[in-house]
Amino acid sequence: MRVLHILNELRPSGFEVMLKVSAPYWQKMDVQAELLATGKDIGQYAQSLEEVGYKTYHLPFSRSYLRARSFFASLYKFLRSNKYDVVHAHVEGGLFWIILTAKLAGVPQVVKTIHNVFPWRGWLGFKRRFQKMILRFMGIPHVSVGPSVRTTEWEYFRNPTLYIPNWYDSERFVPLNPESRNEIRERLNIDEDTFTVVSVGNCSRTKNHTALLGALANISDKIKFLYLHVGEEEPGQPERHLAGELGITKQVHFLGFVEDISPILNAADVYVMPSLHEGFSIAAMEAMGAGVPSILADVPGLRDFKDIADGVFWVNPEAASLSEALITIASMPKEKRREIGLALHHAVYERFSIEQGVGAYASLYVNDDSEVGLEWGY
Repeated sequence: MRVLHILNELRPSGFEVMLKVSAPYWQKMDVQAELLATGKDIGQYAQSLEEVGYKTYHLPFSRSYLRARSFFASLYKFLRSNKYDVVHAHVEGGLFWIILTAKLAGVPQVVKTIHNVFPWRGWLGFKRRFQKMILRFMGIPHVSVGPSVRTTEWEYFRNPTLYIPNWYDSERFVPLNPESRNEIRERLNIDEDTFTVVSVGNCSRTKNHTALLGALANISDKIKFLYLHVGEEEPGQPERHLAGELGITKQVHFLGFVEDISPILNAADVYVMPSLHEGFSIAAMEAMGAGVPSILADVPGLRDFKDIADGVFWVNPEAASLSEALITIASMPKEKRREIGLALHHAVYERFSIEQGVGAYASLYVNDDSEVGLEWGY
């Protein structure tokens, strides 16, 4: 079975990471998956995905009328010549017309996954609701990656969806014994008594790293800390400048893109995700899978973990609330932090296996909802 995943720029986050870690599982199920990037650039993660066996293509999408016409004409020719069995769309921009183009090109099955909460109102909300209704009439299955996404799709668009949760690499993100953890911290030049805070995510307003920087500035006179910021910065590096203004430049290390984040998580005392909203965070799963005590904002997407994992520290996405949680965890004995981390590890390990997610999608590709194992709903 040949499947084409249509994504934006290929970046080390979200479904691209899920594709990389699940490559052997697709191959076992005789699914040949290929990737089409529609961003301005193909993306820095393309090579990593090619190394595990995916063919990648690049066809940039533009909202300008003439370029959009060229894009859809090229997409039609591409799909006709490659004769895919399934097109799996992960994009939002141009989605409706991408799916129509795929059907006009004769693709037997088209699937859409919704990766985040999109509470659109007004004209855009009306348009999306109308488009989703047409796509449902055409038999296009929509998949939500988490409960908050599913609820939003129903409340805003009356769009019932299948729930197929995200997965993470449970073989790589595991807790280490104290000795191995100390070895990693020594390699990273982290003192034993330095409270190490980690966040993982490319910078944007939604990720809300400014609140975390503010919280760290609040506690800088109380706790000896190091903040490891993993992820691409925004143009102009505004968060780096903010750290300077707050007087914590020496305690904040901006690491940029990191291919293997598992050692950084294993060195951490706490993982923090102060986002304003998420879909169903793989980065949070990875941190909990690695046994790291976690502070998560009590917002759509992240709060889905409340029914899954006890022991998460829930905060408002603001500096004051984050400061309190950081002080609480920093004040704990190391043994207590390890106990909390191990409980989180077991909780996510039991629920988000690669095999379950790949099996659910493979069943959906052959249009067999009964074998997906997860019901339609909202």
